[in-house]
Amino acid sequence: MDQTKKIILTSLGVALIAFFIGGGTYAYFSDVEEVQNSTFTAGTLDLVVGNTTLPVVVNPLKPGDYNESYAELILNNTGNVAGVLNVSVGGLATNEGGVGTEPENVSEALLGGPIGLEKRLKVALLLDNGTGSGYHLIPDIGDSSLVWASSGDPSNDNNYFLLDNFSNTNTTTGSPQVDASPNIGTFTIAYKLPYETGNEVQGDSCSFNITFMLKQA
Repeated sequence: MDQTKKIILTSLGVALIAFFIGGGTYAYFSDVEEVQNSTFTAGTLDLVVGNTTLPVVVNPLKPGDYNESYAELILNNTGNVAGVLNVSVGGLATNEGGVGTEPENVSEALLGGPIGLEKRLKVALLLDNGTGSGYHLIPDIGDSSLVWASSGDPSNDNNYFLLDNFSNTNTTTGSPQVDASPNIGTFTIAYKLPYETGNEVQGDSCSFNITFMLKQA
């Protein structure tokens, strides 16, 4: 084979290789499908408080008074996203209403100064989530927090704390209720004014706000 034929065959071989490489791009089967109308919709959290008269008012109070279920707030999430309950108690607004009356003046003089109702009244904040388990809130004065603890028994004196200790506190974690059930639970406000309370709180009053916040679980 002369040199000219070798060059032609070599060129032909290169051309065939190039053809197969180029043609291979179109040699596979193919199919195309389209997914239409894909939609993302944000869920909702909607906290509803019901079954009580708001605001909660206790008047008049006297030593020995107590109520283990004075206010029962039924909390529901009417949205479609599971949530946990967070609670905060605002600062107390206090009023020394008995100033000038002889019994209170004498009593407070013996105690070394004014003593407000918030320093005598004991309060329990409880949550029954409807599963047979109850919880109560413990105020931590050191860091102004509220801590969820098991046992929501309103008859247990260990679940009661001075109202003054709840001032400006809030939960750092959500309640144990984390499922998507609409029923978050029943939040109860209970109180006790101990028998040993003296004249130092005659005519005194205090008020506060409780804020409920539902957060995504």
